[in-house]
Amino acid sequence: MEYIMSAGELSERGSQRPLLRLRGLLPGGEKRVLAPDGTLLLRTIVRRSGAQTGSVRDKQYVMQDGNGAELAVARPDYADGDDPASAGWPVCRLPRVDRALVQMGGESCRLVMESGRSYTLSDRDGRSLVRVTHRGAPGGWSILALDRFRPELLAGLFVFCRYIEKENEFTVV
Repeated sequence: MEYIMSAGELSERGSQRPLLRLRGLLPGGEKRVLAPDGTLLLRTIVRRSGAQTGSVRDKQYVMQDGNGAELAVARPDYADGDDPASAGWPVCRLPRVDRALVQMGGESCRLVMESGRSYTLSDRDGRSLVRVTHRGAPGGWSILALDRFRPELLAGLFVFCRYIEKENEFTVV
């Protein structure tokens, strides 16, 4: 299936009817995925461990259904050669984060940011399950996925992609 995520709405390619909407809550990184009638389908949060070392490994991206049951948990990780434990902290930027290990439905997958415009979720054997690509001039994102993924799960994975992207932003105070 192919979907378009644009202006916080997910729709099937070629359809103008939104399947769901993304809404963010301020402050924080919580996002809610809502049905067209406003029913909560799922939410995503960034959960931090008690360690608070500043490492991205202290975080988990969590996807929960409307009742709070966990549907997926992603653990972000550093790009090759950028792990501060071995390479040290860069002087004028953050260590680059470009992947997350995703546990979803008993399956272990890998979400990789290939560029700021392209993400791929792959299974253990490297087979592509979901591909999220920025559409360029028309705006929005194209999401190409196997039929087994419900639209709300794809929206949650899209948010995980955006969380990875946010890890690479330099915080200005």
